[in-house]
Amino acid sequence: MTPRRFLAPEAAGLRDIWLDRGESHHLMRVLRLPRQSRVEVFDGMGHAFTARFVETDGAGRCRLLRGEALHSREPSIRLTVGLAVLKGDAFTAAARRLAEVGAASLIPLITERSLGRASSGRVARWRAAVLSGARQCGRATVPVVGPPQAFATWIGSALPRERWIACPAGRNRPPAGPDCRVRRAVAIGPEGGFSPDEVRAARESGFRQLLLGDRVLRSGTAAAVAAWALLGSGGEPEVHDRSAPGC
Repeated sequence: MTPRRFLAPEAAGLRDIWLDRGESHHLMRVLRLPRQSRVEVFDGMGHAFTARFVETDGAGRCRLLRGEALHSREPSIRLTVGLAVLKGDAFTAAARRLAEVGAASLIPLITERSLGRASSGRVARWRAAVLSGARQCGRATVPVVGPPQAFATWIGSALPRERWIACPAGRNRPPAGPDCRVRRAVAIGPEGGFSPDEVRAARESGFRQLLLGDRVLRSGTAAAVAAWALLGSGGEPEVHDRSAPGC
């Protein structure tokens, strides 16, 4: 059985690790793991370790004895995903999938056709979702969920030179080539797509069009597909340089 994973932000600097009450409750009350169980801990910043559950204190916190470091499972590419805010739980589900695929950060975007709202409570749920995704898939890094931004503001910010805007047309060729430590960014529109003005502004800001195939994908699905394509390796995705009315 794969050892259960627990978040401990101080794990990289301590031998004895005390889990907070939330993580401790999950270990003792939800999973009901006995003492001396072998688990894994990660600090959310890229470090992960084996550990052994030793004891609890009067406050209900669990003490773990940290063991050996684990091999990093992080992709060599740091990908920032700007995803339009979606209705209901769709953005939460997309955030979890992006964490599983390997995105480094997620920016909720307010676009002309956005239908969802970005309240502080929803942002908190999105941050919990990326933690859940990172925990489930064995990552040691928890993606950063930034504050919501207007699309026009985001495309004009300090983004990586390699920047893409996803388009539901053509066929995507997965990147090919040796891994390298590069940074990329990709923009994913709402269910109605980006407006022609937004596409035009993105292209003027250096975005290239990333083709996601002939099917019309839901925004959350498109985000995962685009992230998978751009995280595949350090090579070049398929580029669409012709003018297009919208994505």
